[in-house]
Amino acid sequence: MLFAAVVFVCASFALASSHRRSGGLTVELTGPQSITSLDDLIITAAVTNGNSEDIQIQTYGTVLDTLPTHAFNVTTADNTELNFIGIELSVDLSQAPFTTIPAGETLTVNRSIADLYDFASVGETTLTISLYNTYMVARSQDNLTVVEVSAYSPVTVNVPVGLERRNVFTRALIECTSNLTEYLFISEAYLESKALAARAAAYVTLNGLNDSLYESYFGLGGVLDVVSVYDAVATEVNSSISISCTDPDDYCTAGVVTYTVTQSSEIVVCDSFFDEVTTSDLCSTTTVDDRDVRGGTLLRDLTLITSGTSSLVNGCILDRLLLGPLARINADSYSCFATQVYQDAAC
Repeated sequence: MLFAAVVFVCASFALASSHRRSGGLTVELTGPQSITSLDDLIITAAVTNGNSEDIQIQTYGTVLDTLPTHAFNVTTADNTELNFIGIELSVDLSQAPFTTIPAGETLTVNRSIADLYDFASVGETTLTISLYNTYMVARSQDNLTVVEVSAYSPVTVNVPVGLERRNVFTRALIECTSNLTEYLFISEAYLESKALAARAAAYVTLNGLNDSLYESYFGLGGVLDVVSVYDAVATEVNSSISISCTDPDDYCTAGVVTYTVTQSSEIVVCDSFFDEVTTSDLCSTTTVDDRDVRGGTLLRDLTLITSGTSSLVNGCILDRLLLGPLARINADSYSCFATQVYQDAAC
C-alpha cells in the first residue's frame, strides 16, 4: 500500500499592490452573561468601519464567516485556552467571498460557537471569548491588503458544570477508492507535500537567518521552530490522519480548495483541488504566487495537524506581510516558502 502513514479519504489572484496597514476596524463582542445549555452560546459580533471609505473584507476565518472556522479564542477563568474543534480552510482568494462594510457603519452578525470548542472539559467557570485573529484581508478594486483590527472588546460568559460536548462533524468516507483517478491524484500530492517539506527543512537548516528569502517569510528568528514544522510533515507517520474527497457537511463552498478538521486529523479536498498542478509545473506553467501546487496545498494542511499551525492569512504576498512570530504559526507561509525554495533550486 502506497500510504502506510496516511489513509486518504489555491489558485491565483491578480495583485496590483499589497501592504499591511491599520484597518480602521473595531469589533465589539457581546453574548449572554450565563448559560444553562450550549444552545444559548451565541456570540454577537459588531464590526464597525471607522474609515472614510467603504471596505471589503474577505469573510473566511473571521467573525463574519458562516462556516465553523476559528474566529474566536475561548479561555477559562484560570487562563486555559479551550481546544478548537472546527475546521481550517485553504482558499482561493479569487473565488472567496468578500463582505462590504460601508464607511462609518457597523455590520452585526450572530455566531453560534457551541460546536466549535471543547466546553465539556472545563467544568464550572467563567469563559472569556475574544478575537482569535486580529488581521483581516481587505480588497479595493484589484488590490489586496492585510488590515489589523484597531480595537476589540471581549465578552465573558458564566457556564455551569456538566455541559455535554457536541460534535457536528460527520466523519467523511476515507480513501476515495471509488475513483481511481482522484485516488492517484491525492496519493501523488501527498508524496509531493512531504518532498517539499523535506527540501524546505534542509534549506532552512543550511541557510538559517543568513537568508533573505527566510527573512521575508518568517522574520529574524525561529529557525529551529520552522525546521521542526517542516520535519513534522516530511517524517509524518501518523496513520490516524486521513485525506478525504467526501464533503458530508457541504463546506466546499466558493473558493474553498480544502478544509481540515484538526480534531479528527482529517483533510477534506474539494473539487477545485483536482485542478491543481504538480510541483514540477513551478518550472513552467505556474508560479509560487498562484498557490495552485497540489503538494503545497497538502503541506499547508498537514502543518495544521502535525504542528498546530493556524489559518491566519492565505496568499503568498499577504503571508509576507505578517510579523515574524505570526508568520511562523501561519500555515500558508510554510506552503509558499517551500514552493519558492523548490522553484529557486530546481528550475
